[in-house]
Amino acid sequence: MIEKVLVVRRLAIAAIVVMAATMPPLATTAAEDAVLPANAAFYRAFAERDIPAMEEIWARDAPIAVIHPGWPGLNGREAVMRSWRAILGGPAAPAIEVVGARAHLYGDTAFVICYELLADGVMIATNVFVRRDGAWKMVHHQAGPTAGPPPGSGQPT
Repeated sequence: MIEKVLVVRRLAIAAIVVMAATMPPLATTAAEDAVLPANAAFYRAFAERDIPAMEEIWARDAPIAVIHPGWPGLNGREAVMRSWRAILGGPAAPAIEVVGARAHLYGDTAFVICYELLADGVMIATNVFVRRDGAWKMVHHQAGPTAGPPPGSGQPT
């Protein structure tokens, strides 16, 4: 029975990946689009287990925090970076792909809501950035399970 559930789950994830890849882009402004490369750099560092790149993405001169799924909230650069070194340096670092990223901007602060596709499910994430010297730096990341597929994927939410 467990094997059957895992097969169904994998098929559902595969269907979400296919649907997300064919989703029309969401209408955003050029200013909102400017933060999306920083969000992509975060997920690239995650996928490639690139600890120096992950450290570069996070702000150094602003308070930072992270809430990993199933973890308590972590505050401050030392705790946040220690958590990323543990995740990315461990043998069980998850393979990850991001879809459906949508940016929202308010002055020099922006947040991105997106979906994280993992081998065993889909997470929804919020990533918060601040603009420092023209560069977007992450100050908060939170991800958790979601009951439905990304909006616009053709699946009911």
